[in-house]
Amino acid sequence: MPPLPTSLTKADFVNSSWQYIVSISQPKDCFTYWSAFWKKSQEAQEAGNFREQAVFGILAAVTAPAIKPESTEESFADIFKNLTGEQLDFLAEIAPEISDPELQARVADILWVRRRDYRMAQLAISAYLQSATTLESPEHWTHCVDRMERALRLARKIRHKDEVVFSHIEAVLDRYNGEDPLWLSAKLMELLQEYRFGDPAKYAALSEKAATLAESSSDWRRARTLWSTKAVWHRMEKDFSKEFAASMSAAETYVKEAESALKRTPPSYTVASHFLQDAVEAFRSIRGSKEETVDAKARAEEVHRLLLQYQEETRNEMITSSHKMDISELVEEARNHVSILAKITS
Repeated sequence: MPPLPTSLTKADFVNSSWQYIVSISQPKDCFTYWSAFWKKSQEAQEAGNFREQAVFGILAAVTAPAIKPESTEESFADIFKNLTGEQLDFLAEIAPEISDPELQARVADILWVRRRDYRMAQLAISAYLQSATTLESPEHWTHCVDRMERALRLARKIRHKDEVVFSHIEAVLDRYNGEDPLWLSAKLMELLQEYRFGDPAKYAALSEKAATLAESSSDWRRARTLWSTKAVWHRMEKDFSKEFAASMSAAETYVKEAESALKRTPPSYTVASHFLQDAVEAFRSIRGSKEETVDAKARAEEVHRLLLQYQEETRNEMITSSHKMDISELVEEARNHVSILAKITS
């Protein structure tokens, strides 16, 4: 980061063109802002405007790192350990003036992890939720989920309005109603489960709906996750028979994924065998009542017998594949070699 020429002030920030840069940046995330801020810093340096260079240099430095929402406070603080006291003072002065929630959340969060400024942590929570709303997308779900997760972890850390964050998460789940095409609902429900929050009966039904939809599009990994999520909701409400049924459904997705491998062109018994092996292990790991455990083990043995058949087909598949090896290039090289020898000896 470039050193400050002299102490920067809020006026330096307000008078810069940061708002315009943010307004034309898409998507509204720190990584996008970083490249624009860095470019503007270089332009200011070439123009000899060193105060503006310093402003954009700091903004580039705070937006460059990719932050994992589950990072510890210590690891988060370590990322920004090179920010000087003078630079942190500048960030503290501008934080309330930042109108973009994504940038405000990042600056406020830095001030929390570096200075343990409780007010900045509060500001970061609300800004993260606003940014999550801006970035909300069922297709590009990681952006909004990461910000909701960070807001929740901060809220729990400082014991401040975690109910607001939970309400935000639940509103998103209600909005998509299990019909989002990727991982948004699954990840948000896992986050609620981590903190044992939410109505288990409501979200067990939502998990089943989402899992069924995922299966209808042959998205077996997501379906498996959602059936497992359903099992956890039932465990939370102490309905262990339904937990067992959901766990069995999760294990069955491996069998269905194996069947899908045989519907490919060409079919693959090698891939199918891999998923059946996973299925056997999944069924064997399921526990329930005495009768349920017996049923799970019986299903494991049934799938294991099918696995043995598939493994035999795998060997045939490998033999057939080796016979179909394309040796045309080797034949052509041999012909050329013979032709050259004939010319030499003639």
